[in-house]
Amino acid sequence: MPEQSRWLSFCRRLAPADLRERAFDPAVHDLLQARALHAGGVRAAAGARLRLALSILAIALECRRVGWTTRTSRLDITRGSHGDNMAITLLQTIRLAMRRLRHEPMFALVAVATLALGIGANVAVFSFVNAYLVAPLPVPAASELIRVYGRTGDSSYDVVSYPNYKDVRDGVPGLDLAAHGFARALVGTGDAVEARPMEVVTGNYFAMLRLRPALGRLIEPRDDGAEGSGPVVVLSESLWRTSYASDRAILGRTIRLNGTPFEVIGVAPSGFRGTEGASIVDLWAPIAMQQTLRPRGLSIERRTWGWLRTIGRVSP
Repeated sequence: MPEQSRWLSFCRRLAPADLRERAFDPAVHDLLQARALHAGGVRAAAGARLRLALSILAIALECRRVGWTTRTSRLDITRGSHGDNMAITLLQTIRLAMRRLRHEPMFALVAVATLALGIGANVAVFSFVNAYLVAPLPVPAASELIRVYGRTGDSSYDVVSYPNYKDVRDGVPGLDLAAHGFARALVGTGDAVEARPMEVVTGNYFAMLRLRPALGRLIEPRDDGAEGSGPVVVLSESLWRTSYASDRAILGRTIRLNGTPFEVIGVAPSGFRGTEGASIVDLWAPIAMQQTLRPRGLSIERRTWGWLRTIGRVSP
């Protein structure tokens, strides 16, 4: 059948090249021959065809495992009498394993399913770790960025207060340090209100990251004044595209965050959703608006209130 031929070709490519003719082909030949004799010319049921496909895949995976083990052990199975003996032994081992799988199809099914789940879980974990912990930020010269943490009796990686942030920012030469704090604000009015993740940031945040807006401008030091001043907001490109249909007339319009009007001054560059990979951000506002966006009833100048994360760029 064409489907079987395509599946066989796919599985054959999974097997190492040096084991395809020596191990994979003979083992599959034995399997197909035994299956043909057992079927007696009767068309196989769907379950039998599935078990056959899984058995062929198991042969390919076993060849791959044997090939990997052989390479790591630095055994040359293609030259010399010792290599020939090793190849024969491997072939016999694979054939014996396939005979067992043929007589115990459920074992084959469980083995293949276990491998599939294990590989899938590893790929998922690697993708998460790579995206959130390993991959560099999508900003220019990301290798120059560092994070600065507070230290307490329980942790060496703690958040910091705004006054402490300013002390480090102004007291360490060659360090352009910015601060940001997470919030979850209600965006919109009436029935259209929805909660969105956002950040309040210092005026040098975007400049330190060397980001350019997709539209309008980004938050600047002039927006970072006294508490309660500077009700402006920057949208992520994703939010601008999905909620505002990429409308360029959004600049200068007012949207409500926690019931307070904010002027839209710009759109962040595409792909930028904040500097914490595990926390996707949709909007940014000046840190001066923290009491509106994350109300705690505390002044930003309170030194004992640690709530900010910091990220900076060091001089070359």
